[in-house]
Amino acid sequence: MASIVGRKTAYATLLGAVFCATDAYVENARGKHDMTGGMIAGAVTGVVFGLGRKMPQPVAWPLAFAATAALADLAGEVLPKYMSDYRIYGPVKDRENWGDPVPPRPPILDTGAAVRPSAPGQFWRGY
Repeated sequence: MASIVGRKTAYATLLGAVFCATDAYVENARGKHDMTGGMIAGAVTGVVFGLGRKMPQPVAWPLAFAATAALADLAGEVLPKYMSDYRIYGPVKDRENWGDPVPPRPPILDTGAAVRPSAPGQFWRGY
């Protein structure tokens, strides 16, 4: 079992390394960061993943990996623009509570008062 998990993990690590190395190479060669680098890296990773498989997998996997990388890049660009209106996301502006002071901490339980209360209203178990 350990050898199966080890081989699968090593294979997934190889695919991730191929993707990252290709993406970095393409971005450095082109001199800009855009969706093209991820698509090319996805296609190269799909070729590595499809090696030795029956047709049409050597053609389908590069397309699938490139499309997945393109969708991830697109979602990373589009979603923050539409989520900036929500209170928990986006820049800090137009938040009515942002400058409020920190609320005071609740009082700490006085354990000595629990044994022998000295003022009315203090907690006491009594026997």
